[in-house]
Amino acid sequence: MLLGFNYIKNEKDGFYMDLSGTYKKSILLLLLLIVGAQLGAAVQSRAYSSGPDALGVWTPADSLDSVVDVSVYGSYAYLAVNGAGIQILDIANPLNPQPEGNYTINRILKSIHYENEKIYLGVGNPSAILIFNVTTPTSLVFDKEIGQNSTVYQVDVDGDYIVIADYSGSLMIANYTQNLYNVNDWWVANNYWCLGVVVDGDFAYTATFAKGLVVWNLTDKTHPTIVAERPLGVNLYSVAFDGESKVILGGSAGFLALFDVSDPTVPTLLGDIDTDGGDLDALVITGSAAIGADYSYGIVTLSIAMSIPVEHTRLPPTERGHGVDVDATYIYGAMGFSGLYIWDLAAAIEGMEWEIPGFTLLLALIIIVTITLVLKQKTLKFSIN
Repeated sequence: MLLGFNYIKNEKDGFYMDLSGTYKKSILLLLLLIVGAQLGAAVQSRAYSSGPDALGVWTPADSLDSVVDVSVYGSYAYLAVNGAGIQILDIANPLNPQPEGNYTINRILKSIHYENEKIYLGVGNPSAILIFNVTTPTSLVFDKEIGQNSTVYQVDVDGDYIVIADYSGSLMIANYTQNLYNVNDWWVANNYWCLGVVVDGDFAYTATFAKGLVVWNLTDKTHPTIVAERPLGVNLYSVAFDGESKVILGGSAGFLALFDVSDPTVPTLLGDIDTDGGDLDALVITGSAAIGADYSYGIVTLSIAMSIPVEHTRLPPTERGHGVDVDATYIYGAMGFSGLYIWDLAAAIEGMEWEIPGFTLLLALIIIVTITLVLKQKTLKFSIN
């Protein structure tokens, strides 16, 4: 026997290598061990590692101004800055973001969303959605204000309809073209305390303060109905959709839950983890990566390739994260008083596809075992004449 193989002498043809017996059993045992490691990794998240430094930074001129959210379109970033209003940055050179315009607003800002040449700004005192026309990337023209029942935490847009996570007003829907200022006509049963919302077709997914994931049917925009509730036992603050079949939700103390929403009326919890983090106030998904704004530790990246989210990196500086956006190349973090930070996306998620220990070895062993089973203990000719 040599290297675990059994060799059989044949006077005519030389030697044969027998893949049965001890060698085959060893492969199967090792395969079971590797699969066990996979399962262990799937149920126990590892700690975040340190990610790459930021490429570029922009800080407000007034140290008391706080960047609370960011929405990126093309080579421009639109910032919601408490104490100042909307700040427009030229980010064509991410190493040196340049201010290109601003719109002063003396109200409490909560969120900002760019879509179809419009800016939707969630504000408080009093609560409302402020809508601006983006006539050129660096010029905003105020369009209208739609009053709200409560604090606006997040906005998504579906054609002419504005879908709003309105906290104590639950889910609100306004019709832009019909100028419906009285949103109470569109009010749905409150006490769902919505803090995050994302729309996909006829469905909206909301992160709620006390009732977990709540799914709404928006087929009739004037009367949205709840089609599913999945309580999670934690306060949820953010939600993101991968564009296909997964929704991830972020909550208090770094809680994350991943759902399969192939059937939106029957969302299935794939898995959840408690990270050593702070409240996850914002989330976006790019490919198999989720990017979160962690209130305690800044911008974090996670893998959602498996059924349970896996912690990957914390992007320095690990300080308060308020909002986050991505494009094909970069991550943009709204970091409060520290301003806007920009990181290279590929560097931030590098190695994420190999998060599961032993993945390459597992793949190789599967191939070997498959060949072995096909041979069904037959011998493989191996001439050494």
